[in-house]
Amino acid sequence: MSFWRRELRATYAFVERNWNMVKRYWGWEVVWITYSIVNSLAITFIGAGMEKISGQPMNTQYLILYLLVGTLIWSYLSVVFDSISEMIAWERWEGTIEYTFMAPVARPTHMIGTTLFSVSYGILRTLIKILCWIPPSLLGGGKQRFAAGESRRYNSLVHQAAASGSTPS
Repeated sequence: MSFWRRELRATYAFVERNWNMVKRYWGWEVVWITYSIVNSLAITFIGAGMEKISGQPMNTQYLILYLLVGTLIWSYLSVVFDSISEMIAWERWEGTIEYTFMAPVARPTHMIGTTLFSVSYGILRTLIKILCWIPPSLLGGGKQRFAAGESRRYNSLVHQAAASGSTPS
């Protein structure tokens, strides 16, 4: 029983260490989340302009939603695989690679801890992106008319931007 307890504690230690690194470099986290949100917007602008690009009538709202869900899934998987694949690079960068590999911890424990961090971090970033997509008026409660007006305004701006090739202001 003490073996499993020790391995669980070591797994949690790797999760906690990676969260501490995220907290230490929070400025870069803001940059990458902002980049990810802007990337999603750019992809959904493609969906908004498809009717003009193709010259055929289509359900652009469905296409925008389809592209948005696709960018969310792609972003989540990208964060998870990127965090796991850079596990050793982070160790080298922090100067702790020798300590980690000399520690009396099994490599699967190291991998499981890093994977648990990556999955939870990916979920957190995806939730932040989803919250950025929700219009603030929907979070206010009883302002449905305003929310519908904002939604129409947003859709109008997206369609104008796609048609003119510029971004809404």
